[in-house]
Amino acid sequence: MAQHDTPRFEFRVFGIPLNETLEGIIQKTPVTHTEQQRDLYLLATGVNRYNIKIRQNTLNTKVLMRRQEGLERWHPHLDIAFPLSAAFLHEILFPLLQLQSAALKRDLYTIELLQTEVIQSQPTLRIIPVHKQRRHYAIDNCQLEVAVLYVDDRFYTHTIAIEAVDPAAVQQLRAQLGLSGVENVNYNRGLKDLLASDTTAPYTFSFAERVGLTPIAV
Repeated sequence: MAQHDTPRFEFRVFGIPLNETLEGIIQKTPVTHTEQQRDLYLLATGVNRYNIKIRQNTLNTKVLMRRQEGLERWHPHLDIAFPLSAAFLHEILFPLLQLQSAALKRDLYTIELLQTEVIQSQPTLRIIPVHKQRRHYAIDNCQLEVAVLYVDDRFYTHTIAIEAVDPAAVQQLRAQLGLSGVENVNYNRGLKDLLASDTTAPYTFSFAERVGLTPIAV
């Protein structure tokens, strides 16, 4: 089990139209790297302090340490490879997700077993596939991310995020991009809001075209 020690401040938005300032900065700034990923997010009713996902056969968690002037400070928490032990589920994962302890029949759980034998029996818990096409940029000691998402094999949305260790750097770039008056929305809330809306975000296809990403189902 790996633990990490570099908390970062984050500002993130979902589904908003692309303003000309942000578009211009994206077009003139070199891309540091582009990636495609498929993650599985564990979304529990009433749980927003923990970001819990499965990526590349590893359970990854982050914890929200505090909110500060419209930013959120997230601390990387755990990375643990599958299969997961029943003890880990009882002692760590269930409490994070505010789940009642369930009778577990096995000592070890693969991703498939976790989904079919544990998650499906929990009415307050969903596991949501999210296909991501992302580009990253380095600007003024911050990491800027733009991404198009295909969520739950049904809906498209997009997200823009700024991350840095220094909150002042995040706020400065946020203002430079014309996002000072826009509310910060983290991944848990962004995904839950999209699923509740039961439709693709209205600006995603024009956003994808203008930033050079292709919203395709994977």
